[in-house]
Order: sequence, then C-alpha cells, then structure tokens
Amino acid sequence: MSNKRYKYLFEIYKQENRKEYATISEVANSLNVYASSTSKMVVKLRKAGYVNFERYGPIMLTEKGLEIGKQLDCNHRILVAFLQAIGIKDDEIEQEVRKMELAFNPVIIGKLEEFLSQNGYINIK
Repeated sequence: MSNKRYKYLFEIYKQENRKEYATISEVANSLNVYASSTSKMVVKLRKAGYVNFERYGPIMLTEKGLEIGKQLDCNHRILVAFLQAIGIKDDEIEQEVRKMELAFNPVIIGKLEEFLSQNGYINIK
C-alpha cells in the first residue's frame, strides 16, 4: 500500500475514533487536500476493502481498515514517545511525527518500541 493511502486511512481512523465516522470534507480539510482528491482516494480504499462508503455518506473503516488504523496509531504513539525521550519540544513533535511516521518500516518501529519500553519511556501492554 502506498504512503498516500496510509495517510488517508490514518486520518479516517482518527476521525472515526473521535465521532464514529469520517466525512470527505473533514478528511480533506485535515490533510489539506481537495475534497475531490479525497473522494477519489476513498473510492480506491473502498475497492481495496479498507472502508465502507457510499456517495455523500459517512466513511467507516472495515475490519481490515481498522486493523491498519490501529497499527498506524500505535506507530504514531511510539514515535511521539521517542521524540519526547530525546528532548524534542512538545510544540514541534506532532509536525515531526507526521513527517516520520510513514518513513519507518515495522522492524524499526518495533525496535524503537522495545528500546523505549526497556528504558521506562512507555509500557508495552
């Protein structure tokens, strides 16, 4: 899956967690893209089985999409904890994590999680 699709899926995941569904306009605004671009991507995500969506309706993640969203959220939290641990200012962390989160492969995220856990920065469930 492309990084672009991951970005959209993660944004849908975050919105769904806030209010149980996402909308084209809210996803577009949050990602700073046109609604038409968002609509096209959501159709692609629907065809791939990641979201349920009907024109002008809410966007909801399928089980497959939810699984990826949860992993992206976990990766996001690990990167936030890492940047906090190395002393990056809180007001810079979110912007930096957005730049980083799709660039790291799962092995590196796993190693970061292990390091942060061993050094008391996070608790692994």
